[in-house]
Amino acid sequence: MNNKEHNFLVLDPMYSNLSNNICNVFNGNKYVIPSLYAFYIYLPSCRFFRVKRTNKPSFEMLKLVVKNKNLYCDTIYKKSNRNLSKDEIIYFAQYAEFVSDFIERKNINIILVHNDTRWNHSLVIDIAKKNKIPVIVTELGLIRPNTTVVDFMGCNANSRIKNKKSWDIESKYIPVTKDKVKFNHENLFSRFIFLFFLILVKMELCFFRRKHKKYIHNDYSIFKYVITLYKLKCYNKKNGKIEFVKKSNKINVFLVLQLEHDSQFIVHSDVIKNQDLITYFERVCEENDRQLIIKLHPLDIKSLKIKATTQVAYSCVKKISREVDYVFTVNSSAALLVLETTTPLYLLGDSIFAHDKVAEKISLNDINEIISKNEPQQNISQRENFLNYIKNNYLLYGAGFSYDKVNIRQKLNQIMDIV
Repeated sequence: MNNKEHNFLVLDPMYSNLSNNICNVFNGNKYVIPSLYAFYIYLPSCRFFRVKRTNKPSFEMLKLVVKNKNLYCDTIYKKSNRNLSKDEIIYFAQYAEFVSDFIERKNINIILVHNDTRWNHSLVIDIAKKNKIPVIVTELGLIRPNTTVVDFMGCNANSRIKNKKSWDIESKYIPVTKDKVKFNHENLFSRFIFLFFLILVKMELCFFRRKHKKYIHNDYSIFKYVITLYKLKCYNKKNGKIEFVKKSNKINVFLVLQLEHDSQFIVHSDVIKNQDLITYFERVCEENDRQLIIKLHPLDIKSLKIKATTQVAYSCVKKISREVDYVFTVNSSAALLVLETTTPLYLLGDSIFAHDKVAEKISLNDINEIISKNEPQQNISQRENFLNYIKNNYLLYGAGFSYDKVNIRQKLNQIMDIV
């Protein structure tokens, strides 16, 4: 990495010190335009700026907003069957106008965001592409709970490796401190800092940002987080204790579910509800005399209607995948565990795993034909090479507040060499 000065623009970071650590690797100014000022606790090295919506947005920015694909737009379209309202378009366009002008005034030459599907992040990425400014995107890692994605194009379905054809390993980018991750994303210290952040958020939304609440990607409900922790505790008690029982006289179909509010589920698939997915698979499996096994997401708090003939499994995804004949998911990161087996994997949405001879993307209409076959077939000759690349050349080893500076610098060197 050269010593050129990089003027950073950071949007909302991870709930960790990673974004702050990345900024500190570079020389130059570090600015933040956050959705909430509470993010300061994760970005103490940066200067914060507030969006000013004083001017009418230009036609160019209005056009950018209408064309942009993001989590907010897809959510209201799928759940409310509508497009952006005039007020929403103007609100987003004013944001884009301010950030575009800020980038020019502050001579921004690198941008850092967490999760590329949020409306503000997605708009800024489009602005950056137009101005040929590199964007670093972070996301929770594909190998949980101690890795992180740091990509210059996007995360998951928008990843730089989506169009990659070769899985050759570059030895200079193999993580050198891979085994030194002391804490994961969910460790006690991270939870304590997040609780403090949550209190600041509730105060900010209550006293200063009431009219902006509907545009923030997360409602930051304390009740929701308490329920989530309770569900996770209950799930962990069941996990591994309720074993999957394979029916040897039937073809076994395994469906791995995700959270419905998962940004990858909403933005990168046509599936709207898990209940619809379960009902569809139950019908198709019944028609073809197949045994359906489903694995719920451990944090899913919704009540789902599941037939008595459908088996709900709590064993490890990898363990179940070894025993079944087919695995289906939308684009869950748990698919990485399936790739460690020889079982055919089918993806119902855009995914980082959809590569030739690794896993196959399909539509709902293809499922009946696929599971009707008595001898499952899928070319998986590149799975091992793909996994090796993901583990040794793509993921950043580190999580929560446990990131090694050597690993961060190495990952940034890899990104800057490419861009």
